[in-house]
Amino acid sequence: MRLIPPSNKIKLRRPTGARLARLAFFQGQFSQGLDPILRCLRLSPRDPLASFFVSLIALAHYHLCNYPEAMRWSERALQRRRTYSVLRTAAAT
Repeated sequence: MRLIPPSNKIKLRRPTGARLARLAFFQGQFSQGLDPILRCLRLSPRDPLASFFVSLIALAHYHLCNYPEAMRWSERALQRRRTYSVLRTAAAT
């Protein structure tokens, strides 16, 4: 007895650059997540999630103790969209 017909199999997708970066960031591997997220931002600078990407870059630089870069990316993120997480990162640096 099959519960799921063969035509409705779940297809697992390979993680994209943004997903890889978020996974790395949330696992505390900030240096490994910077390259994929910077690539996403270069390829699609007008993406609706670009402000989220920029805020993740700021947060990564903050956790890597690169405070001048964290402040620079926080200011960029604030220019795009004012969110609590960006304000928190900017205030911490």
